[in-house]
Amino acid sequence: IERLASLGHEIVTIDIEPFLAAGSLMYDGPWVAERLTGLEGFIDGHPGSLFPVVGEVLAAARGRSAVDAFRGVHRLAELVARTTPQWAVIDAFVLPTVPSSPMISDALTDPHGVNASLGRYTTFCNLLDLAAIAVPSELSAGGLPVGVTFYGPSGSDALLAGIGAGFHAAPGLATGATA
Repeated sequence: IERLASLGHEIVTIDIEPFLAAGSLMYDGPWVAERLTGLEGFIDGHPGSLFPVVGEVLAAARGRSAVDAFRGVHRLAELVARTTPQWAVIDAFVLPTVPSSPMISDALTDPHGVNASLGRYTTFCNLLDLAAIAVPSELSAGGLPVGVTFYGPSGSDALLAGIGAGFHAAPGLATGATA
């Protein structure tokens, strides 16, 4: 945030809850069933060929109904209505690309949970028709690279690329974090 302010960006706090709520629809809503429809023939024709975590996620979709799909569509419409007005106040917003840097052992122990956590700040992007760009930011206290993602409305790719390039080129990027 300090680096963005030093580059002349006005810092405004927004409510990201409706963005995150839209992201939860990706795995906890009917969009899992949508992914299953594209892969169902392959899955049925090649049992056991999917990575187990992917298989578990898609298997949960088999229990979704048309009612679930319409509930999801209506919920997404509500969330679009809550997020859209925020673009009148901001041009873009920034979040960490991922909330943490799990170790491989963490992913092996709880692959679904780690994957869900890693997508927390990104899964809403497609459902809300947003543009985004991720750039390196710094190194964590543990020496791992940390990135940020800039989000904007659909069609704001050039704006976001400019913000990302300026952020990345600004003083303060930790040694070792490169594009």
